[in-house]
Amino acid sequence: MISELDKPMSNRRTLQILDASGWIAVYDVGSGDVRQLLTRPLVCWALVEDADGPPGQTRVVGIDAEQAAENAGRPPEPPPAGRQLTFLGYARDGDSLTRFHTPPRPPRA
Repeated sequence: MISELDKPMSNRRTLQILDASGWIAVYDVGSGDVRQLLTRPLVCWALVEDADGPPGQTRVVGIDAEQAAENAGRPPEPPPAGRQLTFLGYARDGDSLTRFHTPPRPPRA
């Protein structure tokens, strides 16, 4: 899944922002089996329109603290151990994250 957070904000027009206190973005830390998760607090929800999308088509995306800092000019922090982060979804802070995990694969015979 391509993260909405991976798309540059310069390619979007932000129409409105709303507080996202208590929400987090959830990522797989590149393990491929979604066993290692990373969470980042959301700063806001943004109603956006893509510059290259159909006019008038909008959607709501979460902006996490790391992306907000990058948009303010700070260089991005590398993912842990140089791994690729894969956006999985949003959750309320404190909610169980088990829905983001995949069950372990059975051993091959």
